[in-house]
This record gives sequence, C-alpha cells and structure tokens, in this order.
Amino acid sequence: VTTKHSSNKSGKSKKKAMPLVRPPKLPSRKRARKVTTEFHRLTRLRDEALQANLPQKAQHYGERIEEMGGRVEYQRASQTSTRFFSTSKWVLGHLARNGWLYGTRLNTEQEEDEETPTPTTTTVSKKSGKKRKRPTNLLEIGAINTELLDASRRTTVGEGGEVTKKQYNLEVRALDLNSISPGIEQADFLEI
Repeated sequence: VTTKHSSNKSGKSKKKAMPLVRPPKLPSRKRARKVTTEFHRLTRLRDEALQANLPQKAQHYGERIEEMGGRVEYQRASQTSTRFFSTSKWVLGHLARNGWLYGTRLNTEQEEDEETPTPTTTTVSKKSGKKRKRPTNLLEIGAINTELLDASRRTTVGEGGEVTKKQYNLEVRALDLNSISPGIEQADFLEI
C-alpha cells in the first residue's frame, strides 16, 4: 500500500492509503447477465452432447466455456448479479411470507414424544398453548455468497447487551462445486 498526501481545511497533511495493484474490474450488470446466461446454455449443450455420446461436440462446448473464462468468470458474474438482486433477501422474504423464518411447527406426534426440549427446538411454556418449533432447514446449492449462512447465525441482543436468542430459527448448509468462501462447503450436491 502506498500513501497519498492530501490536506484538509486546517492545512494539515493527511495520509490516504492507496492500493499498489488495482483490483480486477467487476463486470457490468449487463455483461454479468450475458456471461451467466451463456455459461448455462453452453453447459447444457455440453451435457446433452455427452449424453448423446458425441465427445467432439462436448469438447467444442467445453472449449467455448473456457474461452469465456470458465467457472471462475461465471462465479464473478454471479456475484455481480447478486449485488443488484439479492436472492438471499428474496429467500428470506419467501420464508417469512410462508411462516417458516422463525421455525417450522412440530406435528402433534413429535410434541407428545418430546417431553424435554432439545437444543434444536424452540421452548414455549405449556401454559401459553403455543406450538413448539424446530429450525427450518435450508440446503443452498450453488452458493455464491454467505448471506443465508450469515442470516442463520444472526442473534438478538437484550437491553443489557447479552445475546438473547437467534434472530431466525434457520439451519443452513451451503454447497458449491467450486467454493470461493470459507463458509461454503465445496461439494457436489449429487454426490452427498
């Protein structure tokens, strides 16, 4: 990091950190859409050629995918797209509209079998008559960011500053073939 000197109103010199190397330019929203659409199209055509036992055609589509930057460029484009339209925000809204954001009601048979609450259930007094809930389990396939994982870990803080409970009653497992974040499990969904 280099420093650049600038002066403020009082005439004092202030150092501002400047990167030595410029970060890679992010694709535009339009370019990101084109890349993701073309990647999906070429991947589908390659897979169809493999199914039809046409290895030369499959290789051709594989080469075209690599020419456009392969999976790495596809993931960069996907990240750009999610900056403009948060799919995680959409998922959380969908869960909220369906009453699943704060857990899923246990059925009556499960309630009768569970006399003591487990760490994965929400405890509610029997006097209130409310049904107990278990966490809503989410499996995120092709996770491009950790927004849903982060939401599942959010907690609420009481007046004294102590953590009182999780904000949402969610358990999230995020998978991707080529994970670019430590919180996302690198795995093939079809092989787990």
